Amino acid sequence: MAYTVTTRTVKPANVQWWNQVDQAGATRWANYVNAFPGVVSSAGAQSSSDANVWESTVVFENKAAQQAFQASLANNADFQARKAYLIANNIVSTHTAV
Repeated sequence: MAYTVTTRTVKPANVQWWNQVDQAGATRWANYVNAFPGVVSSAGAQSSSDANVWESTVVFENKAAQQAFQASLANNADFQARKAYLIANNIVSTHTAV
């Protein structure tokens, strides 16, 4: 059964998105997510109603695939760089999984 994680990320108005600051890292990160075993699809975009909100969805084959993906993040340099950028710039994400 598919397992979907939806993320809503909000940034301060005077801060750029990470993908604007590190385009190469963002591309590598997107490729990593899409190539990860068990990922069915992923999509993300800036909200059409608020330039300070980014919404993304990753669909996994099942919860076990999502858990394996989550465990892999500790060893992914681009994820760690993105995480550090978000923390340093007061960018907050909330996740919903079903």
